[in-house]
Amino acid sequence: MWQRVLAAVIAAVIFWPQPSVDPSVGLDPSWQAGLALARIDHIAWGRELVFTYGPLGFLRTSAYYSFEQSLLATICQVIIIAALFLGIAAALRLRHSPLTSLVGAFVLTGILTVLHLGHGLAFRGSSSLEMMYPELAVLAAFVWASVPLLQREPKRSTVFTTCVALGAVAGFQLLMKFNTGLAIMVVALATSVLLGWKAVGRHCATVAAFAVSTLVSWVLAGQRPGNLPAWLRGSAAIASGYTDGMATAPLPQWALPSVVLSLAWMGWLCVMFLRRGHEIPRRYLALVVLASLIAGKAAFGRFEPWHFAILVGVIVVALAITPWPRARRRTLVVVALAVALVVVVDLGGFPLCPIAVCWPCRHRCKRWTALSRSPCPVMCSKNRTSQGAPARALRHPGPLHQDHRLEHGPR
Repeated sequence: MWQRVLAAVIAAVIFWPQPSVDPSVGLDPSWQAGLALARIDHIAWGRELVFTYGPLGFLRTSAYYSFEQSLLATICQVIIIAALFLGIAAALRLRHSPLTSLVGAFVLTGILTVLHLGHGLAFRGSSSLEMMYPELAVLAAFVWASVPLLQREPKRSTVFTTCVALGAVAGFQLLMKFNTGLAIMVVALATSVLLGWKAVGRHCATVAAFAVSTLVSWVLAGQRPGNLPAWLRGSAAIASGYTDGMATAPLPQWALPSVVLSLAWMGWLCVMFLRRGHEIPRRYLALVVLASLIAGKAAFGRFEPWHFAILVGVIVVALAITPWPRARRRTLVVVALAVALVVVVDLGGFPLCPIAVCWPCRHRCKRWTALSRSPCPVMCSKNRTSQGAPARALRHPGPLHQDHRLEHGPR
C-alpha cells in the first residue's frame, strides 16, 4: 500500500503543472481573482455573491493572493492528481501485476492531466498552465466508482465505504464548483444503486454524507449556515442557464468530427451493453454511459477544445481500465492514445489569435510602445480582447504597465 501512496505523491508532484504564482491578466483570471479576494474580504456567499463556483472555488488557482489561499490550493490540487493516480492503479490492479498497474497509472495520469490543462490546449503564456481541477476530480470519482463495479463480488464494506466517501467528496466539491459536485453525487448514488438497488440504507448514507459534507465545508469556509439555501438556489439558477448563455454560434470547424466521435463512442457502449459473451460487467458499462453523458454535457454545453477534452478524458480512461478481450486490447490502447494526441496538439482547433483582432492591436501597441517605451496595456487573447489590471491591482494600485502583457498571434 505504501508503494502506491509514494508513487501517487511522486506522480502528483511531476504532473502538477506548477503555474506562476503571479496573477495573470484576462477574463478568466479576473473571476479567479474575485474568488480569492472574496475569501480574503469575508464576503457572504448567497447573500452578497453567487457564482458557478462556491466559497471553496479559490482552490482552483494557486496564484498568490494570500499565503493561506495559495497553500490550500496547492495541497488540494496535488491531492486531486494523487487520487486520480491511486484510482487508476486500483482499477488496473484488478487484472494486472502491481508494477504494471503502477506504470499504467503513471502514464494515464500524465495523459489525463495534459487533457485537463484547459486553456493550455489553445493558449500560450501563463494561461497555458490552468488545470481544470474540478473536472479532474469528477474523473477521479468515476475511476474510483469503477473499481467495485469491475469486481465480480465486491465486499459490502468496500461498496459502502466507496459510496459514502464519494458522497462526502461531492459535498466538498459542490462548494468548489457547483456542477462538478452534483456530478460526483450522481456518480456516487448511481454506483450504490448499480451494486444493489435494494440497499436503501447505503443509498441514504450516501445522501447523508453529501449533505453533512456540504454543511461542514460551508461552515469551515467561514460562511453562515443560513446563507447556504440562498446560495444553492442562486447557483442552480445560474447553472441551468449556463448552457444557453455560453453556447457557441456558429459552431467551430472541428465540431463535426467531435460530434461523430461522441456518437460513435456512445453507440459502441450501447452495443457492448446489449451484447453477451464478454467479461465486461453491464453495471460498469452503465456507469461509463452515465459518465460519458455528464462529460458530454460539459463538452457540448460550451463548445470549446478544452471542454471537449473532458469527454476525451473519460473515453481514454474507460478504454484503459475496461477488461477488454486480449484480441482488442492493443488496438483500443492505440486508439485511445491517438485520440488523446489529436486533442492535446489541438488539431483543427481555434487559431492562437484571430488576425482581425490582433492586427489592429499590434499596430496600436507599436505606436504606444514607441511613445511610452513601456509594455502595451492591451492584452489580446484568443477570440477576445480585454483591458484592465488584475484584481490585486484594485487593492494595491500601481503602474498600469507593470500588470499587463501583450500576447499576440502569428505574424
